[in-house]
Amino acid sequence: MGSFLSTVLGALASRLGWGERTNGADRQPPETPSPGAVRFAAKLMSEADAAGWIAASLDPASGVLTWAVEYSELEGEPTRAYFSVAEIEWDGEPDPDRLLLSEALASPINGSARLTAAQIANLTGGKWTFTLEAADDRLSQALEPAP
Repeated sequence: MGSFLSTVLGALASRLGWGERTNGADRQPPETPSPGAVRFAAKLMSEADAAGWIAASLDPASGVLTWAVEYSELEGEPTRAYFSVAEIEWDGEPDPDRLLLSEALASPINGSARLTAAQIANLTGGKWTFTLEAADDRLSQALEPAP
């Protein structure tokens, strides 16, 4: 059983292009980060079979966050994706602590946005989570500093 699981996980990692590292830290946002940029990454997992990664870069001078997300095996079409404070459950209402992605949600997702001071504080304070939702599935994980 162990070797079967290793084979399956290895195939998934290879398909997603993870190689040895599976937390997204070896991934780069779609644009070259500016000098002094702060990088974040996370491995995305669901309770079903979906998996993926996010890599993000915050330019502290401009307050612009740039991200790249890839995922596979999501059950159903993605309905929304957002960054938010981990404890806050989505209620459908606008929230200044949440950043709703407005671009197409098919993998890969690339985007950027200028953050508010409060959003930057939540991100750099380790409080922000990235979530991708579908009708029958959900990928979510807290962003962590990346090298």
